Amino acid sequence: QQQYIAQQPRAALQMVYGAGGNRNALDKPFDAAGQRKWSFGPCDCTEVCGTWVLSYFCPCLSYGRNMSRLKHMQTHGRPHPAGGEMFNEDCLLYELLGYAHLDCLAGMNGRASIRRRYSIQGGEWEDCMCHTLCRSCSLTQESRELGLEEESQL
Repeated sequence: QQQYIAQQPRAALQMVYGAGGNRNALDKPFDAAGQRKWSFGPCDCTEVCGTWVLSYFCPCLSYGRNMSRLKHMQTHGRPHPAGGEMFNEDCLLYELLGYAHLDCLAGMNGRASIRRRYSIQGGEWEDCMCHTLCRSCSLTQESRELGLEEESQL
């Protein structure tokens, strides 16, 4: 007969992945479900003027760059050496869906991928609304979230 010893749970260390990269660089608090808020609000987009302008005038390029950065972080555990490729298959998909006014579907998918990586609160409805109401702000917010992890690895 085995004897079991009960222990109280202990606090976990902050999530750190890869070569020192921090997925919660601003140390946002997590809720009971283990999720947190975005590091920056969607209306903070003009603080990064260059990214916002690119996202406003060429959202497909901004989306392609974000997805390139995200995929590189997921597969290599470090920032993309060139800062992300803008013109790629994700960019083309976004542009093609845009002709049918369905580019928000690609945007929702990308936003959901970023939310999963960083354990950010939200759901499909919020993702849809963000990309439908202000895709340039949404793409900029996503870019900034990726940038925090990239900066923490430099």
